[in-house]
Amino acid sequence: MLKEYNTIKNAAGCELVIQKSRFICDCFKVETEKEALEKLGAVKKKYPDATHHCYAYSVGLEAVYKRHSDDGEPSGTAGMPILSVIEQNGLRGVLAVVTRYFGGVKLGAGGLVRAYSKACSEAVAAAGKVKMALSSKGAVTIDYNYFNPVERFIKQSADIAIDGVEYKEDIKISVITVSDWDEMEKAILNICNGAALFEKNGQVYHAWQPD
Repeated sequence: MLKEYNTIKNAAGCELVIQKSRFICDCFKVETEKEALEKLGAVKKKYPDATHHCYAYSVGLEAVYKRHSDDGEPSGTAGMPILSVIEQNGLRGVLAVVTRYFGGVKLGAGGLVRAYSKACSEAVAAAGKVKMALSSKGAVTIDYNYFNPVERFIKQSADIAIDGVEYKEDIKISVITVSDWDEMEKAILNICNGAALFEKNGQVYHAWQPD
């Protein structure tokens, strides 16, 4: 199973005007080709009178599935430049759609490549980047007296995240960690003088700050 990959943090967009043509880029985080095509359809409905809806996406974990389209622009001037931006940023699970309203001035092949690349680059920059890493998930149950120091320890740890807290007879903290689970247990047991119970419930992909 893939240990980690980079994707965008949030959906984002940008708009450029180049030689009277409008280039509107919408960038989405997607997990499957089906989701990518649904997002593409939504963009087309949003801008039904646009001249072109050029796009590229890269989805999949073990096997990467990539597609791109020039949507009527000269071959190689739109879809591939958009995909190149996605690949150059090392991203997966991303769809970028650049909608163009033709302004009456032809840009030429080089101008189109630069325009589509710039629109996608600015949208990707606005979206931000996260590292999705295969992480252990589970929970730790502690006495109320230990909650503040345990919470402080987790929040100060770049590789452990709180996924929820249940306040009952004791406190149950749902946690996700990209570091070694046993090492996390040892650290929390040390804080709680050995009075902590742990459950490990498998693995998930979780968003962490890129290295």
